[in-house]
Amino acid sequence: MNFTNSSGAAVGSTIANLLDSYAKLMQLDPRLRQGPGVMDQNIETVIRMTRNRTAAQTLAVIHDDRTAQPYSVLNGLGVLTSSLMTGIGSSTTSTAPASLTPTSYVTTTLQDYAPTAQGINYLSGASIGFATFGDGTATPLAGAATFLNTTVRNNASTEPPKRTFERYMGSTGPVTNPASVTTGVISPLDARYGNYSAASNKTGLTTADTAQIVVPTYFSHFSVPAAYGYSSVNWVRGFTVTQALVTANGGKPITAPNVGSYDALGNCTPTPFNVGDYVLGIGAAPRPYRLSTEVNVPTQLWQVINGTNPYGDGAFISGHANLAYNQALGLAFLVPQQYKGMLAHAADIGNNRILAGNAFAARCDWRAHRSHRDRRH
Repeated sequence: MNFTNSSGAAVGSTIANLLDSYAKLMQLDPRLRQGPGVMDQNIETVIRMTRNRTAAQTLAVIHDDRTAQPYSVLNGLGVLTSSLMTGIGSSTTSTAPASLTPTSYVTTTLQDYAPTAQGINYLSGASIGFATFGDGTATPLAGAATFLNTTVRNNASTEPPKRTFERYMGSTGPVTNPASVTTGVISPLDARYGNYSAASNKTGLTTADTAQIVVPTYFSHFSVPAAYGYSSVNWVRGFTVTQALVTANGGKPITAPNVGSYDALGNCTPTPFNVGDYVLGIGAAPRPYRLSTEVNVPTQLWQVINGTNPYGDGAFISGHANLAYNQALGLAFLVPQQYKGMLAHAADIGNNRILAGNAFAARCDWRAHRSHRDRRH
């Protein structure tokens, strides 16, 4: 697919047809000779990994979910970590140190993310480094900071492909903004998708806007929630609440799974949808936990899921993993003797996205695990 490298309509670099094979899996999910389809294997792996997650893995999952990726990968430098962090002016916030200060990588515990401690957003604003200290003097490694913060991150956003797959329209033609893929069909990057909010803008989209979104074949292997009328089409594309639906619900507003506000203990207050409101679907490439209740998300992370716009997240491609690899490769370029360690650390961050239940698995052990459907029946 072609898409501008921006989460909005701004013009950016264009990547062509690099990820079309994933779209074909979504549409066709070809069967293996004696096993489930590729996408079935994928979600089964996510379920297995999240349900077997250890306490140590849970801490790593939360750390890598909430820590800014450029800072998170620094620990892959091993014994050189503190030296580079000091020279580059690394910070646990978005503010540079006032002056040259000995700096070490922050090691967290699960308790740090409790609301009575640092909170869930601890280290979310951490910075890899700065060209100048707070007092205006240059950091010893100012050139490295500029390289990592600009060259490495420039045009590195995963927003376009993520949004394209989440709102996949079944076309491998150019996706441009603000023009549509097909006449009368809004682009997957159209601002209306991002502006929808279950809390404040429930009429921001219509059934016409999402009517062309492809319903992935493998979705038929999962139980569609009752809120969507047990319809895969409604589950993916969304629907407008009618009086008949409210009446059938005992006169009560409609509520949808994972749409609402969560507290620090993972308790959800569902968002009510009344007649005329648009209940957004989960999209064509949803977070795994939206697809299956068997995916085990760490309790601490429920409070930061996107409870107002399922189309605003998306599981493919992983933004965390992409940025982690970008920054790791940048650091490896600067410190080549740590090349293997940097790539291994980036891979760990990508793996932790799977363990969090927020991204699809990179590989599937299909021979050892039956499909989700076969296990249930």
